[in-house]
Amino acid sequence: MSVAKGLCHTVYKKLVFFLLLVTAGWAQDPSILYLTWKGDPATTMTVMWHTTTGNGPSAVYYQHPAQSTWQKSEAVSKPLARS
Repeated sequence: MSVAKGLCHTVYKKLVFFLLLVTAGWAQDPSILYLTWKGDPATTMTVMWHTTTGNGPSAVYYQHPAQSTWQKSEAVSKPLARS
């Protein structure tokens, strides 16, 4: 590997690590988490949570037991009644 390629690879790894740290710093644990289902709980699940930061982009990451990759599902943010 040339010096330039090695330097680019090192900078790339540091940039990815920095972005992961920044993203993790903005993440917020929900104060309340609900898991509900309709019918068979092995095949359907509804995930609801409450946060104190208001409306904003959110997502749920999940993984099927037989798969090695994580799936992403975008969340829909709605204000609570009387809040």
